[in-house]
Amino acid sequence: MARDKQINLEKAKNIVSVDRVLLIGLLSMLLEKGAINEADLQTIRRHCQGILKGMQKSDQPVLRLHSEEVEVELNHLLSSFRT
Repeated sequence: MARDKQINLEKAKNIVSVDRVLLIGLLSMLLEKGAINEADLQTIRRHCQGILKGMQKSDQPVLRLHSEEVEVELNHLLSSFRT
């Protein structure tokens, strides 16, 4: 049945949040205007990964787990901007 593939409200909120849509729109606009390029996106990725790696060393298991989930989402988001 098609209903089995439905996502719940919590997951939908994570996928389509104001922050996420704004970030995608902002990065798209900057790429379109030529204000940033692929190298800039790679630099953004490196900085974000450095922050997340630091969080993954935390003694707080929930923070470690969540930062790993964020890392996957970040990689997915930034990979969609490859030119």
